[in-house]
Amino acid sequence: MRVRFLGLLFVVISTWACVDKEDADFFEDSFTPGREIAENVDLIYSDSAKIEFRIQTPRMEIYEEENKLVEEYPMGLHIDFYNENKEVISSVDANYAKRISKDGIMTLRDNVILINEAGDKLITTGIQWDESNQSLQTNKFVQLIKVSEKDTFFGIGFEAKDDFSKFSISQFKGKRRYQDIEKQLGLEETE
Repeated sequence: MRVRFLGLLFVVISTWACVDKEDADFFEDSFTPGREIAENVDLIYSDSAKIEFRIQTPRMEIYEEENKLVEEYPMGLHIDFYNENKEVISSVDANYAKRISKDGIMTLRDNVILINEAGDKLITTGIQWDESNQSLQTNKFVQLIKVSEKDTFFGIGFEAKDDFSKFSISQFKGKRRYQDIEKQLGLEETE
């Protein structure tokens, strides 16, 4: 009995010892205590069987920082928001995002594009989204394309409701009509 046990133990140890160095390095490098990592995430959030939003990201990391749960999207994310008919009504894209769950604050940066239900588009390099107050704030350069007004606003510093219904630009730099921009880019329709 003892000989069988020692033989089995030898086989187990021999098998375990035959792991490639590359495989061992991969597991050692990819494991971080206290941090959950998921790749190719497609997360659908619903409330009472009603889809609220969908997050898609190549990588999501969840960890604790200063006793607060943090969701980090180091390779960017795309979020679609839905209405009661399961139609996409607005979206967010960013090359990096970090959300502190307890505070309801999401920081978006690097090529940030927000599109609201009316089709208005906000483009900036960084913005903070306060989910509980439904507000956006940045001190960076912004471009806001208001489809309903056929205008594009430019400036530095921006505060708004998260649907852009009310907004202010701290250092207003200008406003351009769609037609003027299309003309300048040679995109105007010829009759």
